[in-house]
Amino acid sequence: MPAKLRGQPAALDPAKPSKPHLSGHTAPNAAGAGCTTADFANRSGNDLVSYIKTVDWSSCINPLFSLTGADAHAVFNQSQMLAVANGITSAAGSYTGDDSGGLYELMYFMRAGYYVQYGDPQDVGTYDSSLRTAIEKGFDALFAGSHAND
Repeated sequence: MPAKLRGQPAALDPAKPSKPHLSGHTAPNAAGAGCTTADFANRSGNDLVSYIKTVDWSSCINPLFSLTGADAHAVFNQSQMLAVANGITSAAGSYTGDDSGGLYELMYFMRAGYYVQYGDPQDVGTYDSSLRTAIEKGFDALFAGSHAND
């Protein structure tokens, strides 16, 4: 196994799998409640962003990588992704070098969305330049902060 580089974030640890393990659609979140596809699909805007910040990325977001059809559209359509991209910008501005603000979960949700949209574009729909712009603003905010390398 390759040695972990000094300063390398845990998410990039070569000892951890880089592909998500897909499991069932119900898993506990940080508060101990169930986590379902509907929990993401039935929320929008700030409500969706706030919810994503509270869930366990491994047990709640990983299953989203396997969504298809109407579920994929409900969770990852342009407006959902745009709300999360804007949430990333807000969270990045106050990033303290740890995941206390849920930034990792928001970014992991975006990763799942792009993965699903790439594999199922006819159901998810297209993403336009406004999403790209919102994501760029989020990364700009993150890397402008003093904790970007923490």
